[in-house]
Amino acid sequence: MLVDLSSLGPLPTALVFRGAFVAENPAVVEAFYAAYAEAIERINATPRDELIDEGIDIALGLFFQGADRTTINQEVLDALEIPYYDVPHSLDESLFEHVLDWMKGKAYVTIEPAFDAITDFRFVP
Repeated sequence: MLVDLSSLGPLPTALVFRGAFVAENPAVVEAFYAAYAEAIERINATPRDELIDEGIDIALGLFFQGADRTTINQEVLDALEIPYYDVPHSLDESLFEHVLDWMKGKAYVTIEPAFDAITDFRFVP
């Protein structure tokens, strides 16, 4: 069964690194966030037609293997919505609590981690 999630917009994300990795590789984490933020800024600044032109072959290869790009109607391309992406930012504690409640409901956690114990925003631009 296919589900239409178009009304949701881009799904929220959280980037997670193991504490030991961050402690041993702070320069790598900092470089990752800088590159991630730059990629988002570039995507947001790229004209819509350019994004579609760049992405259509990737999408066809992933989801419609063997499809011919020249057979796609312009109306279909015009209907594509290009989301705006937010640059990385600190996680809101209320969102953390909602996710934690969901994880508890699914029995994914047995010990409730404290927000301050597992978050570190020093690398977020």
